Amino acid sequence: MYLKHGAYYYVTPAKKWIRLSSNLEEAKRKWVELEAPCMMPSQGMLALLNRYSVEVLANKSPKTRQLQEPQMKPLEAAFGDMRPDEVRPVHIAQYLDYRASKDAPVAGNREKQLLSHVFTMAMR
Repeated sequence: MYLKHGAYYYVTPAKKWIRLSSNLEEAKRKWVELEAPCMMPSQGMLALLNRYSVEVLANKSPKTRQLQEPQMKPLEAAFGDMRPDEVRPVHIAQYLDYRASKDAPVAGNREKQLLSHVFTMAMR
């Protein structure tokens, strides 16, 4: 995404410039639609988490964003390489066990709750 003359643009691999918007949040939404639509399973959980950050988290209160943005990082690290249909309850349980072993069981539960909301929004 590039800023040019007060608007954000997406540059395709063929060097075609597509105007997204002059509003950063709207430009991010359009960029996600062009670059990483989560309807394609090959894009994976990373695209799904990114789309949630842009479309849902951006519209939440500043306090909620402040709490949930750092929670996205461990979720991206743990599930980023997987496809949404590959995530099973056993993977969630392993993630919670791992977070508990790092002395962060409460943080793990909150991250699991966020992941659940990400999946709920993805189904819509």
